[in-house]
Order: sequence, then structure tokens, then C-alpha cells
Amino acid sequence: MSTPHVLLLGGTRFIGAHLSLILQEAGYDVTVFHRGQHAWPFPGQQPPHEILGDRKELADLERAARAREWSAVVDLVAFTAADSAKAIEAFHERCEIYAHISTGSVYQVLRDYHNPYHEEDALLFSDPLPLHDQDPEHPAMAYGLGKRGCEEALLQAHEETGFPVTIIRPPIVSGPLDYTLRDASYYYRLRDGGPLLVPATSGAFRHVAVQDLARLILLTIEEWDASLGEAFNAGGGSILSLSEYLQLFARVLGLPEPEILPVTFDQLEQRVGLASQPFGYPRTAIPDLTKAQLLLGWTPRRAEQYLPEVTAWLESDFQGEKPESYTAYRDRELELAQDLMRQGSVVG
Repeated sequence: MSTPHVLLLGGTRFIGAHLSLILQEAGYDVTVFHRGQHAWPFPGQQPPHEILGDRKELADLERAARAREWSAVVDLVAFTAADSAKAIEAFHERCEIYAHISTGSVYQVLRDYHNPYHEEDALLFSDPLPLHDQDPEHPAMAYGLGKRGCEEALLQAHEETGFPVTIIRPPIVSGPLDYTLRDASYYYRLRDGGPLLVPATSGAFRHVAVQDLARLILLTIEEWDASLGEAFNAGGGSILSLSEYLQLFARVLGLPEPEILPVTFDQLEQRVGLASQPFGYPRTAIPDLTKAQLLLGWTPRRAEQYLPEVTAWLESDFQGEKPESYTAYRDRELELAQDLMRQGSVVG
């Protein structure tokens, strides 16, 4: 790397904020390009430099690109092929490596994939695309398809012009500052002590800690010669079903073994609402991490190692409202649990 300057596109709320700290600790000079809607979330820690602008506006991106010679650009807020096309135009020959933060959802829009899934299983550029039969306008599908479009635009630019892209595909990310409050939804359920409903056929997952994801991004920058033109799966050191996750989370909290009631997705949808289950996935999704481990030397932590950080943040620093996935559904959830136990019709 010729200079130690890194530009983050987005990065004031969660992943980018943690990444800023880790980059600074590694000796990089960090600048965040954002709209100015969120303040630096770490009081007492040195904030990064700022460039204010709109990610959707090419002129704003070009202004950020010309601000200096960038060692690396990390794009946390590209969601469509059009977003990535603007970045390609703005940062062509303006950075040494461009890290696009994609998603494991590029696999999950496929009609079928094998677990654990490998980077090449995304089947980019295949024709016709073997997409899942679900409505492409569904938010989960639209998100994965949009990120897929980003990757296709970036990899095509790499093949045709040498655009210096690397791609990171994280699953669900956990940790302090997580504004989605998905872990928090289960934290409050465990704290209230009532029964927990779990879809009987839900899949397993491999969530990643935000600090570990940030370290992976750092490694793609530092090991740029091994990263260019490559995609890397991210994921945590633990593979857990939802029931296993809840049991582990209870132990981390020092709580008794939770009462877990398996139910069908139909029961949840009709009586409670599927939005009550942030981690109640209908399909297993396990990323293979071998590539990042071998090429970059990255090793993520297990859930029991990072869940205490989530708990500490919720109990000491979090000042927001409890998540809607808990408050809007918990009463109905407990009512269904009582009915099922009374009728003896819990799925087993």
C-alpha cells in the first residue's frame, strides 16, 4: 500500500463504526463518507474524518474519490447494480483496493444450494439464474438480488478493466450498536422468563461478531494481493440451531435452561406473526470459511465468546426502545404457548 488512507462509504452506525476503530488501531487514517444523519457512537474514542455527501449521487462520490489517493475504499452501502456502477466510475484508478460488503443472501435467492456453501456456489453470471421460486419483490429476495447485481457489476469491471474489487459476504452480524436488535429480541424473551416458541423445522445458522467481520475486512486490505478479484464468506465459529442459540444465550446470561416449545411455521404465522422470529429461518445457511482462513489467516470467535459483548451493551449502553419483534408479538406468543401446553399439541 502506498498510503494508509481508507475511505468508508457509510459507516457511522454499526459495522462501519467498529471497522473505523479497528482500522485506526491498525494504523490507518480513516475517513467516513456519509450523509451526516448519525453522530459518532463511541464517546471518548477518536472519530474518523468526515466527507458529507449522498451515496446515490455520482458527483458526491467523485468529490470523495478526488479528496486524496485512497489505499482502500470500503463500500458498506451499495445495494443495487446502479450503486456499484457509480462507485466503479468514481473510484476507477482512485484506490488500490475496493472492498464491497455483500451478503450471504446472494446464495439464499437461489432455488437450491448446498451446506456448507462455498464462494463459487453463488453461480454469478450463470444463465438462466437458478433463482428461488419466491416472489422477487419480497424484501428478503429483493435484498439478495440487489446485492447480487452489485457483485456482477463489480466482478465484470474487474474482468474487463482490472477494477480492484474484493467481496465479503457476511451472514447476520451481531454485536454492540446493532440497530436491527435481532439478538436483543431474544435477550428480552429470555429475561422475561416465559416459554420460547421455536419453529420446529427452522434451519441452523453461523452468525458473525461485528468485530470479527471488521477484522476480516482489514485483512482483505492488508493482504490485498490475495484479495483482488476474490469473494470471501464470513461467518462465526459456531453453527447453531435456534434452540441451541437460545440455550447458549441463557447460559451466558446466567439464567436457567429456557422452556422451548417447538411449533410449526403455520402456527406462528396464523397466531403470532413470522416477524416475531428474527432468527427463525426456514432454511439452513452455513457459509464455508475455508477460503478466508487459508488465504487471509482469519479466525472468527464462537458465539459464547461474543454474546457477552452483546449482553453488556444491552445492559449498560443501549438506550433505545425494545425491538418491535419482541414488544409487538410477545403477548400473542405467550398466549399461543399456553394454549398449546393446555391442549398438549406442541410439535415434538
